[in-house]
Amino acid sequence: MDGLILFLIPIAVIAGWGVISPRSQWRVFESWAYRDPEVNEPSEGAFVMRWIVQFVILAVVVWLVVDISRTDDPRSAANSTPTPTSTPTPTSTASAAEQLLEDFDVEAATVVMAPEVTEAPEQAQEVKIVEYKEITGAAPPAYVAQEFAGKSGSWLILGVRADKPPTAVRVNEVMNTIVYASVTTGCDAPCPTATVTSGETFYLVPVQLRRPLDRRHVWNGELPVGA
Repeated sequence: MDGLILFLIPIAVIAGWGVISPRSQWRVFESWAYRDPEVNEPSEGAFVMRWIVQFVILAVVVWLVVDISRTDDPRSAANSTPTPTSTPTPTSTASAAEQLLEDFDVEAATVVMAPEVTEAPEQAQEVKIVEYKEITGAAPPAYVAQEFAGKSGSWLILGVRADKPPTAVRVNEVMNTIVYASVTTGCDAPCPTATVTSGETFYLVPVQLRRPLDRRHVWNGELPVGA
């Protein structure tokens, strides 16, 4: 995210200049194109419109920088090779099985509290998210109740199918309409580039959200989950 912020800073500086002094900005950027700049200087109305445009650009850039900065959450684990923070726990109770079948259309699953990272770890392979469920940490469904003891806030439970347990999870909430999510699993070097789409075990991977999902859609890479 640092690269995007560095890209936005010059835009913010130029827009801020246009808000503070649109006339001097015109003289620097555009007056050189005229033989007689004083005669061709825009009207006061034109400068007002320029000020409005620059103000809107500045406001949008500031909003983006703030939103991106919030995405770099201290919750995220270090970007070294991660390991699951808890032993995978199979769902077993009757109520858990019923809820699991309703939410993920499977009869059994293994919960893995994989560490959250900001970048894909080395020696990892992406796993396709086939389904998801939004829950609150204070009132989790039975199939993740044990892992959510003492937790709160909004969470996504990501459902993936693979032969190896997930080792890391990422979430990006920069967009107002889309939440990007990614689950990776370990592999032998060199890792295949193809996404894992099947496996013997159905895994549930919880990841915390900064705010409730509301009407936002969850995307796995370039496609919405379920596409």
